[in-house]
Amino acid sequence: MNTGTQTTTEPPVVKSVAALEAEAAARGVHNQADSIFQTIRRPFNDAPPTKISAQNVCVDYGAKRAIHHVSLEIPKKAVTAFIGPSGCGKSTFLRCINRMNDTIDGCRVTGRIDMEGEDLNDRTRDVVLLRARVGMVFQKPNPFPKSIFENVAYGPKIHGTARSKAHLAEIVEQSLERAGLWKEVKDRLNEPGTGLSGGQQQRLCIARAIAVSPEVILMDEP
Repeated sequence: MNTGTQTTTEPPVVKSVAALEAEAAARGVHNQADSIFQTIRRPFNDAPPTKISAQNVCVDYGAKRAIHHVSLEIPKKAVTAFIGPSGCGKSTFLRCINRMNDTIDGCRVTGRIDMEGEDLNDRTRDVVLLRARVGMVFQKPNPFPKSIFENVAYGPKIHGTARSKAHLAEIVEQSLERAGLWKEVKDRLNEPGTGLSGGQQQRLCIARAIAVSPEVILMDEP
């Protein structure tokens, strides 16, 4: 996959989804070899500061290259969408940002990804702390085999962000409320998270992600 995207100081061109799809169809994009990697941003009167920048990022699974030289900038306080056909590398790139590709045997990431000037691929970086700053919600819900309450409380507990049990309960309630799940589960917090419906499990995972107040949330088609 080759985006041809280059770092530039000019503001991004804002295109509709329909326009991008029409351009892709005109180029005959229909498989992984010819896939696209497009970025859509909400329009801004003034271009905001960059939160995350990627320069010549490549990802290889063994001898197979999944991403070819991706370079782009993601602004602060913005909703940024990657649009492309199945298998073009969208999820692979997202996993580069919080180092989830580290958990895949044979996966090699080259290039540079910075978050406000910090090299995220620095081998000395604590990836647990990184993933608290850069949360991720996966395409398929993956609640922990714990209670609804403990699913959301897990992050604040391991990172020590809750000052007391009462504060922890407040964080859990606020996170579930923000994920649109509180009213449905407030009387069953001790029940297993895996017992929820698929949609509820996904909202539980969103609540779990935001419970540690991450700087960035990566959402893989949640």
